[in-house]
Amino acid sequence: MFLAGGKDQFANQYKEKGHRLFTYHLIRGLAEGRVEPEKLHSYVAKRVSQYSRRLGITYTQQPLLEGNKEGRL
Repeated sequence: MFLAGGKDQFANQYKEKGHRLFTYHLIRGLAEGRVEPEKLHSYVAKRVSQYSRRLGITYTQQPLLEGNKEGRL
């Protein structure tokens, strides 16, 4: 299960792209062929956390990967 962030984190908007920050990078990662859960999570988490830090400390967002991490999407 891919989660946009922790329970106390804000799901940031990515205004320039017309999506939420997590959704945009998740879709982009899939479109670029990242189908293993851990690789996709690594890609998404890096980009989301970098962008959210630019928004300020109260907008920190760190995506999570829970459950079975094996297989392909």
